[in-house]
Amino acid sequence: DEGQWLEMDLDRLRKVQGVITQGRKDQNEWVTEFEVKYSVDTENWTPVDGLFKGNWNRNGKRKTLFPTVFEARFIRLYPKSWHRHVSMRAGVVVYKAEDDDGDSDSDPE
Repeated sequence: DEGQWLEMDLDRLRKVQGVITQGRKDQNEWVTEFEVKYSVDTENWTPVDGLFKGNWNRNGKRKTLFPTVFEARFIRLYPKSWHRHVSMRAGVVVYKAEDDDGDSDSDPE
């Protein structure tokens, strides 16, 4: 179903550089293409230009960097094509300035 999405809450505004995706851990299911939108409030969503390549198997991690860094609290991944079933794990790649004490990467679990 193309109407599904995966939403991630970053807990505060962060400078987002990209995402890391993986397929389903225990089945041969993964997303092969997805679109991205971001928001600061879950009310207004801004699309990131492009259709992004997803995974090629269930366990490989794919790091996708966006064309520009943007500030957001919420990220949504919208699967557009997949292998067998819409299944994905994801984390967000955030920009870490030298004076920022936050995490620089958030890997899928």
